[in-house]
Amino acid sequence: MTPNDRQKPGSPNRLLNGDVSNSNNQWDVEKHYSHTFEGDTYYTGWKLNWDSLQMLIERKELHITPTESSIDPQVHITKSPGLYSFSWSTDHEFYLHFGDDRGKQGDYAFREGHRKVELLGENYFGDLKFDPSEEATILPKEAYTGLKKALHGIRFTPRIDGRYEGKCKSIDALMKATKYEPLRHSLIIFLTEHYPLRIYYSTFLLRNGDTCIVDLIEGTKSFVLGCSFLKAYSVFVNTKGETRKFELGRTDKRNHAN
Repeated sequence: MTPNDRQKPGSPNRLLNGDVSNSNNQWDVEKHYSHTFEGDTYYTGWKLNWDSLQMLIERKELHITPTESSIDPQVHITKSPGLYSFSWSTDHEFYLHFGDDRGKQGDYAFREGHRKVELLGENYFGDLKFDPSEEATILPKEAYTGLKKALHGIRFTPRIDGRYEGKCKSIDALMKATKYEPLRHSLIIFLTEHYPLRIYYSTFLLRNGDTCIVDLIEGTKSFVLGCSFLKAYSVFVNTKGETRKFELGRTDKRNHAN
């Protein structure tokens, strides 16, 4: 394994740091393996006792299927300090890279915390987080209410997973209509009061033939940037300090700050 190796966040190679001596939920690690990438040491394999393994499964941090096992990447980057890069590749897959694969400075820097977000022309406030274990991007209930109203107007219906789906031609027409000018452009996250980060709504559309799924779901009080956000921006995370630091790099070149 080399510094250029990439792991799909959804693959059986999601890796977890076995050293959790500072965790409130300690795991009994019988043995772990480590590799050094770009000057940082990462745990890339482990052997746990049965009780610890069972706890991970019950907490839904470890997922077992007949064909593969996978661990929540958020757990790994939180408990294994280092540099990580999350990106959307040309083969339409999400990837986790151990180390920094940018080759250049990020376009934007931000920290998680209280932010203003503009959606459908309305301003909302809430905590902004990045969570690669979430596939969809999550909006607070108050913000999602306005989105649902617009989607109901074009006969989009809720799915069992919380997303909305309907005819692509309906939402394409909606995004072009003058009446819904804010929807046609972008969701706007204010990294600072005068520093907006724009994400085109088309970023959150999953197209399957004539059917479109809106990859935004309803949460509680936080804005959670899930893997769908990576279609617009790659995320570079430094978990070495007490506070996680983030930099963003444009994936979709249309997205820009004014």
